Amino acid sequence: MSILSLCVRKALVDPKPATSSYPQYCNRRNRVLSFASWPPLYHQQPDAFAEAGFFSLGIDRVACFHCGKTLVNWVVEAQPWKEHARHSPSCRWLLEQKGKDFIDQVTKEYSSSEDILDIKTVLLDGSGNILDVFEKYPNYCSESARRATFKTWPIPHPQRPLDLAQAGFISRGIEDHVECFYCGVILGNWEPQYDPWQEHARHSPRCLWLLKQKGQCFIDDVTKKYDSLQNSHMPTKKDGHHKPSRESAYLIIFAKYTKYCFKGSRRESFSNWPVDHRQRIGTLAQAGFFSSGVGEQVKCFYCGETIVYWDPRKEPWEEHAQYSPTCKWLLHEKGQHFVDEVRKKYVSHYSN
Repeated sequence: MSILSLCVRKALVDPKPATSSYPQYCNRRNRVLSFASWPPLYHQQPDAFAEAGFFSLGIDRVACFHCGKTLVNWVVEAQPWKEHARHSPSCRWLLEQKGKDFIDQVTKEYSSSEDILDIKTVLLDGSGNILDVFEKYPNYCSESARRATFKTWPIPHPQRPLDLAQAGFISRGIEDHVECFYCGVILGNWEPQYDPWQEHARHSPRCLWLLKQKGQCFIDDVTKKYDSLQNSHMPTKKDGHHKPSRESAYLIIFAKYTKYCFKGSRRESFSNWPVDHRQRIGTLAQAGFFSSGVGEQVKCFYCGETIVYWDPRKEPWEEHAQYSPTCKWLLHEKGQHFVDEVRKKYVSHYSN
């Protein structure tokens, strides 16, 4: 058998340890298939998790097929192999795959680091149900402690601190930005019609505290509701494109420039914007752009796409879709149909 065929064999089927916690996932392919419903926004992809021995348990949970270690709350910087070694250094399968030197190096790296990533271990029962969760801000587990953070909340404001605190939020002391004490999702730009529980479920459906409080049926209903609204955005007769969707906060941990996640911050970045372009500031900020401070250069706060020279005749949302059609924030706000229509329009224009 050739070296190449040996490598391929090893990549597809892992040796089956005698004491695997989940023997049905000894096969790497089965682990990959378990991620069929894995949220697309995650920076860690199914292949990377499967390679490191993990399969999906749903709702931000992955588990090692051999040692059974279950981890949640994956942040951008987290690397599956390293998190496996960090949380389960005694896993025999991990030792066989990566070796003792790798595990020792990871252990040393994290023991000397002051900036520990917020990956958490979840305590499960025999059926995979959550027995306990581990919050990001343990001091705010109680509703009364969360209410106390709203002392500087803007008054008047369409949202009551009591309702926000009940839905798991604490005030960040910046405009009307709030953060979930458990999952850390940050939301803002609140309007009277927004329901805190539904906004929590819409923007952080994987929050385990939310799951424990409201149940999976509630989260699924909210997700379906907003998916339906997004899909129902049809082109208008006037311009052939989507009407702008509402401005809302997004998962800030995924944004490239978190400072500009909120429209107000993006507007403020245009203080030195050329006078003859001032009328475009509102629409640029609405479309996710902020000024880089260099001439007329603008950047998307989420994907980082840079437009060096801004043509005032251009429509910001369309420019965003033309130059960065895979930006997940753009897709979240405008939908795939809008992006496809814009791309089709530009392809048609340049081919004529």
